[in-house]
Amino acid sequence: VAEFEKTLITPNSPFDRYLSGDQNAISAQAKKGYEDFKANGCISCHQGQNIGGNMFQKIGIFEEYPNQEDLGRYEITKREADKMVFKVPSLRNIAKTAPYFHDGSIPTLDACVQFMAYYQLGKFLDQETVDNIVAFLESLTGEYHDK
Repeated sequence: VAEFEKTLITPNSPFDRYLSGDQNAISAQAKKGYEDFKANGCISCHQGQNIGGNMFQKIGIFEEYPNQEDLGRYEITKREADKMVFKVPSLRNIAKTAPYFHDGSIPTLDACVQFMAYYQLGKFLDQETVDNIVAFLESLTGEYHDK
């Protein structure tokens, strides 16, 4: 398992270089997207070095998640509090991993951002904000084995 997990490390994303001081590593749109990502509350779950992957969270906080067949952690624990609770994924390399969510139900990053804003944050984002956040998410794609 440890050897497999090493293959998941993809450093040197444009966003990593930006955080290290290279102001030209990401576009102005991606910078705005990072600000929008924080301002709209996405960072409350997707945080830390991996921009997520370090907590579990209920999906469907403001609106009921459409797929009620998969009950998340509840399937393992049988605890009521774990119904619709899933691991918050890391957003590193998210532009390379469509379709999205545990059930593969969302085909694009654009749709994913809109979906999460509505179901998790109770917000409708305008298309410019969605595009900005998608540009930020695309900047999280790192290098794989120095490629």
